[in-house]
Amino acid sequence: MSNRTWEINMTEANFDRLERNAEQRVRRQARDLGFTLIKSKARNPLDVTYGGFMLAMDGVSVAGGEGPGFMFDLDDIADYLDHYEDGAA
Repeated sequence: MSNRTWEINMTEANFDRLERNAEQRVRRQARDLGFTLIKSKARNPLDVTYGGFMLAMDGVSVAGGEGPGFMFDLDDIADYLDHYEDGAA
């Protein structure tokens, strides 16, 4: 394996780790506020819900559930939760 290939693989690994950490942080914030963070189970990148999230409370979608659902990305969910904590949602 060339050094360049190793650098690319390390960069991808770091990105994956950062993304998982961010998801866990938002998941904890949602749980602490009484929400459930739900991630789309779609595995096909062409699926409109692929990689999307939504928030639910008591089994009812409260954010990101419009249309086919899972329409928010992780940043949208984090923003929603921050506004909810501030009393704006």
